[in-house]
Amino acid sequence: MNLPNRERNKGPITQNVQSNKLDSDTVAENEDDGKENKVTLRFNELEYREKDLALKERELVLREQFV
Repeated sequence: MNLPNRERNKGPITQNVQSNKLDSDTVAENEDDGKENKVTLRFNELEYREKDLALKERELVLREQFV
């Protein structure tokens, strides 16, 4: 049965389009979160290395003082 557009129930179609849009927004947010997590992990790793090198440098200075 063919109904004119104004008489059709557009609810399910509208809901499906909105649902797809929400899904794509969620995927985009998750990708951004993944990038942020990688940047944060890299930054934390660099901070750790910097602190480790500072401790080694301090250890060498202390050794030189006692020799």
